[in-house]
Amino acid sequence: MNLGLASGGHQFMLVLNGKDGRTSGLEILEGRNFALNESTYKGDPIPLNRPIRIKVEIRKTQIRVTVNDTKIIDWEGPPEKLALYPSWIAPKSTSLFLASYDTTFRVNEAILTPVSGTSSLIY
Repeated sequence: MNLGLASGGHQFMLVLNGKDGRTSGLEILEGRNFALNESTYKGDPIPLNRPIRIKVEIRKTQIRVTVNDTKIIDWEGPPEKLALYPSWIAPKSTSLFLASYDTTFRVNEAILTPVSGTSSLIY
């Protein structure tokens, strides 16, 4: 499962259970993909065929990801270190999106809670 995210005008992606099904991380971080950078998490945060809760917190210089209350990523750094492969880039640099690569999943609910500023729907 891939979540397209944005911070400071830079799009990037959270990959969960990617590659071998047991690797997660932020893509792209300092030019390296999710499986080869400091955000890489080895494990199985998403069990098959069971509901899960993914929480992503994005601050000015921090990204924290928890899955079912287990912290899997706690990265700190400037958003300029984050990027996205061109084939995944959304039309607006502030857009959030859901994606998948060679897999399927079902989303029952998605909640966006702005901590500061405002949010708006992008069509």
